[in-house]
Amino acid sequence: MHWGVKALAIVAIALQAGACATIIEGSSQTVSVSTIDRNGGAEVAGAECTLSSATIGTHRVITPGAARLEKSKNAATVSCTKEGYEAGTATIASHFAAATAGNLLIGGLIGVGIDAASGAANKYDDKVVVTIAKKPEPPPAPGKRMVRREAAPPAPKPMPTAVQSAPPKPAKPPKCKDVGGYEAYKAKTGEICEI
Repeated sequence: MHWGVKALAIVAIALQAGACATIIEGSSQTVSVSTIDRNGGAEVAGAECTLSSATIGTHRVITPGAARLEKSKNAATVSCTKEGYEAGTATIASHFAAATAGNLLIGGLIGVGIDAASGAANKYDDKVVVTIAKKPEPPPAPGKRMVRREAAPPAPKPMPTAVQSAPPKPAKPPKCKDVGGYEAYKAKTGEICEI
């Protein structure tokens, strides 16, 4: 066999045997995203998260959820928002894939090159947890200041009206001669006088 043909055969075998990470793990992976409360650690569902990097572009996920991302050596950023909460951010780290190390033995530099070109040489963390915190309660809106009114003093009790009484009767009836005579006095006062 001619040496040129042998070289091509070797390259073809290396290409088929190489790129272990690309074959075993693929050039994309699923990353799960969840959000938790910073103060209690409880899961907060329904946050809208944006995953982005120069390689993967932009993906949107509602937590808890997952996104299929193209592998890359570049880390991806995650930004999550939810009404009533402050925004939270996290990073999806990218690591060297273990299958690529084995590729150096099987496929040599060609296999490693294929993995690197496909992105399979790297792997993201399988999941990312973004911490968000509840916004503080707003202070109560300033209302109208309550003016405390002093209680009105009680109305003075009406003074009892003096009952006009008849002039006190004299202890002793007057002399008739002093009051114009018996008949005149009796007719005027209904009283009798002393004769």
